[in-house]
Amino acid sequence: MLLPSLFTATTLFTVYRFTINFPNLPYSNELKRPGSAQFVKLSQEISDALNTLLSSIPSHHNVTVRDYRYQQVLGTLVTVEITSRRTEPTIWRLIKRAVRSGHIGRFAVGTDGFEYYTINGH
Repeated sequence: MLLPSLFTATTLFTVYRFTINFPNLPYSNELKRPGSAQFVKLSQEISDALNTLLSSIPSHHNVTVRDYRYQQVLGTLVTVEITSRRTEPTIWRLIKRAVRSGHIGRFAVGTDGFEYYTINGH
C-alpha cells in the first residue's frame, strides 16, 4: 500500500530593514509611542512615500515603520521594514538611490546614519 507523501508548505519572506535619516523631521516624545496619533499619522505618510517609490516592483511587499529615534547630530532616524514574498534586490537599489538623491516623496532624507539589513526566511 502506498501512502501519500505529506509535506508542509511554508511561506518564507524576505525582510529588508532600513534605518533612514529624516534630518528635517521634528522629533517629539509622541514618536516613542507606536499607538500615538502622531506616530500613526507620520508612519502612514512615510509608508505611502515608500510604496510610491517601490510601485514599479511587481511583487507584493509590505512597508512598516518600526520606530523613531532622535540622534542629536543627525536628526530623526526612522527604522523601516519592507517585507516581500521573494528576494527583490530592486528594493535595496531604489531606496539607496532615493536616499542618495536626498528625498523620499516629500521628505528630505540624508545618507548619514543610513543602514540596511536583509533578513531571509521569516
